Amino acid sequence: GGEGAMQIRMVTRRGTEQYHGKILYQGINEALNANTFFRNMQGLPRNKSRQHNPSGAIGGPLLPFVKRLKNKLFFFAYYESQPEPRTATFTTPVLSAAAQQGAFTYLGTDGVKRTVNLLEVAGRAGHTSTVDPTIAGILGKINSSRSGASGFVPIAGIPTEFMETMQWNQPLTTMQAFPTARVDFQITPTIAWHGTWNLRSSDFTSGTAPYPNSPYNFVGPGGGNTHSSATPYIATNSVDWAIRPNMTNNVNFGVQGNGEYFFIDADPKRFAEQGNRIINPPVNAADNNTPLVGAYIPNVNTDVRNNPVYQFTDNLNWVKGRHTLTMGGTWLHTSFYSHSWATAGVPEYNFGVVTNDPMNNVLRGALPNINTANNIDINNALNLYAFLTGRLTSVSVTTNADEKTKEYRAFTESMQRYAFTTFGLYFQDSFRIRPSLTLNYGLRWQFDGDIHSGNELLSQPSGTNFYGPSTGLFQPGVLSGNQNPAFELVVHPYKRDYMNPAPNFGFAWNPSGGLGGFLGKLLGDGKTVVRGGSSITFYKQGVN
Repeated sequence: GGEGAMQIRMVTRRGTEQYHGKILYQGINEALNANTFFRNMQGLPRNKSRQHNPSGAIGGPLLPFVKRLKNKLFFFAYYESQPEPRTATFTTPVLSAAAQQGAFTYLGTDGVKRTVNLLEVAGRAGHTSTVDPTIAGILGKINSSRSGASGFVPIAGIPTEFMETMQWNQPLTTMQAFPTARVDFQITPTIAWHGTWNLRSSDFTSGTAPYPNSPYNFVGPGGGNTHSSATPYIATNSVDWAIRPNMTNNVNFGVQGNGEYFFIDADPKRFAEQGNRIINPPVNAADNNTPLVGAYIPNVNTDVRNNPVYQFTDNLNWVKGRHTLTMGGTWLHTSFYSHSWATAGVPEYNFGVVTNDPMNNVLRGALPNINTANNIDINNALNLYAFLTGRLTSVSVTTNADEKTKEYRAFTESMQRYAFTTFGLYFQDSFRIRPSLTLNYGLRWQFDGDIHSGNELLSQPSGTNFYGPSTGLFQPGVLSGNQNPAFELVVHPYKRDYMNPAPNFGFAWNPSGGLGGFLGKLLGDGKTVVRGGSSITFYKQGVN
């Protein structure tokens, strides 16, 4: 008691003295599905969608031919797999061959479609008029992927002579497996050991890619359809000991993990072919969200994280006369780690034409009757020129600190670690004073540690450095605090808390014995139970 009002327990099936098993299969095939309205309209076939889900279980005696283990050692095993191969229609915007040479096509306010070569305009004005070699290499790779396209679709409000949407059918696979195992060993007539293991192994959207036949198969166009995996598991060990006919003890130790892996194999060294530069194309002004063209090498980073939890419990139950005594303790250690690359020291290059750039007025003046009411066409023209010529608006870089050396280094992953430990001791008595009255009382004492950093790289705000020079609420300009706040390494941001007594008291009363009058009619004779109680509970949310 004293730690929480509810507990959830999962029981894994166990084996018996006879072998029992089962096999199940469930299948799904696109041949049994109807096509969608829009794919029918475009003359496209049904997307591939197939599932072959076999499962099976078996349990019984383990090693029955070993005499000393016969009728003592049992097992149960279960396995289920859910492979799901399918195809999905991916889309991404692409520039036309003419646009890649600087030709910008737009529909003027007079209803006339015009094409202006932005590179030639820039050359006549004495500005950059050639395609940047790195950009030309990226466009060349994108052009090579067009052979895998299933079709090209116009973009609303944008002439196809400028750009359009490329679509293709991308094979994808999601594979999930669910193995479970349990072993039971009756060591002696009074001592038994039980072990369980449950795992979910999931590999999501394998085969995704930003372009047809792209080697970068960890994310799809626009950052969607991420290739990721998850391996949550639970493993337990338990020993039951019947010390006496009226006294039993149970000891449990369990481990739980929740491993997750996002953007699998997105190594930051993949940008070497771009001179160790991350190229972020400018956005398409038609929606101001999607890029003018999708990055050939996606700008995402691997993130691997887990929060292993370790728990130990010991419970003793003792029936002594009219008392049912329960006593024991729990220990819980929760940890968390997450390592990700981010850009890992690789600079990000962002493209555009800023307001005070001379090319802004040059290009605006070279596009007659261009629609300036919504700025879509003019911004697309500026972004196209900036992208082709490598005209930059900003360059940024983020470098991580090495966990071991505590030094900032390129191509080093960022590692976060947190940990928290808590334990408690308790005693509980259920005292049957008489057949109609039972008292329940007990005490739990909880000892809580602090949530702290596990590698001295992360710190928490503390003291005067947190508030800085301004400490008064709603007093702007009043500098009464630390005039020179500094970063301090604070691994343990607060003290451990060992003063958490949690008493509880309750009763159950079954009134009987010939109560008369109105009270007797209301309660009946032995037909009513009155219960009451009060307790203090300490709840620690832990690492989340």
